[in-house]
Amino acid sequence: MMVLRFRIQLRYIDPPIWRQIEVPPDYSFWDLHVAIQDVMGWQDYHLHEFFLGSPSSDEEIRIGIPDGEGWQEDPAAGWEVPVLRHLLGTGPKSFRYLYDFGDDWLHDITYEGTFEISAFVDLPRCVGGARACPPEDCGGPESYEEIVSGVHELQDAFPDLDPEVFDCAGIVFTDPDERWDYAFGEEE
Repeated sequence: MMVLRFRIQLRYIDPPIWRQIEVPPDYSFWDLHVAIQDVMGWQDYHLHEFFLGSPSSDEEIRIGIPDGEGWQEDPAAGWEVPVLRHLLGTGPKSFRYLYDFGDDWLHDITYEGTFEISAFVDLPRCVGGARACPPEDCGGPESYEEIVSGVHELQDAFPDLDPEVFDCAGIVFTDPDERWDYAFGEEE
């Protein structure tokens, strides 16, 4: 069975917080978003976008959740765009993922290649990583650094955070279709 392997690393955090995941080759950007949420420990409370290409050119492609607000051009709907489409050819093999437009958690995502693995492996799966993900809604990279150093005004809200602990085997991935139904499905 073929898999796509990605390295996901948060920007502006030192020492680095990163994950390495393998996903099926038929994944859409919505599917990849759900896997990133799961492997990073985010709760998927906020909007997200992927940015492919150069931010300084008109060639940049935005993929996320179209909102129809009209203040700027909507991104392409992530559930309609296959990840593999953007990995073929000679173009860049890395892109950015922004989660939570308030805290601005910017991730660098690097495509590490396509690999053959046993057909008996469940996908997606986490194959590497380091350090705990920042808590949801903690204020972004600067606030996270204050929390880790013990000087944040809301320090007591994160008593169980150990920034050095990460358990790759403990990651539980959710079904992207179920997440989509929960987020966008019709109410019964």
